[in-house]
Amino acid sequence: MNMHLTGKVAIVTGAASGIGRACAERLASKGAAVLVTDLQDQKGEGVARGIREAGGKAAFLHHDVTQEAAWIATIAAAKSQFGSLHILLNNAGIGRGAPLIEMSFETWRLQMAVNLDGMFLGMKHAIPLISQSGGGSIINVSSAAAMKAYPNMSAYCASKGGMKLLTETAALEWAPLGIRVVGIAPGAIATQ
Repeated sequence: MNMHLTGKVAIVTGAASGIGRACAERLASKGAAVLVTDLQDQKGEGVARGIREAGGKAAFLHHDVTQEAAWIATIAAAKSQFGSLHILLNNAGIGRGAPLIEMSFETWRLQMAVNLDGMFLGMKHAIPLISQSGGGSIINVSSAAAMKAYPNMSAYCASKGGMKLLTETAALEWAPLGIRVVGIAPGAIATQ
């Protein structure tokens, strides 16, 4: 087994299910210690437990990515539990479809808060510890909707488009610090 991430520490948001769970399990299988974060406590604990039972290192933390104080606590937890941080995988996201004229401002703001604000806060607060840890990578999970409009998905498309450009800007700013920032834009994925 290739364990090229041994000694590395990762935070994966939205890791209780779907893409986040698969990423957390894969990172752990390559040797990384993983801080699994999500709002779904029972499922998140199950993911972390499954990683540990498979011989990996993992812990779970309840984490609302829309709250700056929660990000500060999450970064502190990574440092206190695993000593460093090398990888941030910003995966937490939501999509709520509705025709633009019918979408409530609350629904619009929720998608912006989770998808875009959460990613911004994660990068902002992870950078100092990643830099102190010798550099690393930030991976932002966007969507094909960042590059193509879909009817009834205005807030989702707007938030994912914002993620794309924020990722590219962060990549330019932080490359001199030894921090690679990349985005991935999957299409539809068959998850729960």
